[in-house]
Amino acid sequence: MKSIKKKEIKKDKKFENKHIGLAKSKVVATGKVEMPLIDRYNTSYIGEIYFGTPAQKIRALFDTGSANCWVFSETAKKELPARTKAHRKFYSYNPAKSSTAGKPNDSSRCRIGFGSGWLKGLFTTDTVTLGNPSTPSKDIIVKNFTFGKVYQ
Repeated sequence: MKSIKKKEIKKDKKFENKHIGLAKSKVVATGKVEMPLIDRYNTSYIGEIYFGTPAQKIRALFDTGSANCWVFSETAKKELPARTKAHRKFYSYNPAKSSTAGKPNDSSRCRIGFGSGWLKGLFTTDTVTLGNPSTPSKDIIVKNFTFGKVYQ
């Protein structure tokens, strides 16, 4: 096996600077928020979080191996086969229904592969609520949270 010399490895600083900043969000909170999670054989956890104002419920996969939060959009939901839609309830994010939705960053369009398949999306911002929006005193609310919106 050929060893790689350090000088042969090139970092794309332009790419890193553009995308690393997108994944940074500062969360400062005190207290405790209870969020029930569905344990799928100790390999994944599913729970509900809320995006936008007013809050839109999203069923999320809490992936500790991913650097970004990805949210299913209305566009992606429309592209699902009818058979898939008939067997499951899909919650999706619609920025047009949120008064706090940021403008999507068109220069952040990307295609990312996971073990279960590929997604296409772009990054945007909105308010995210952890907890239950009907009890705001017990929630963690993050304004201008950066996340990936899946469109395909």
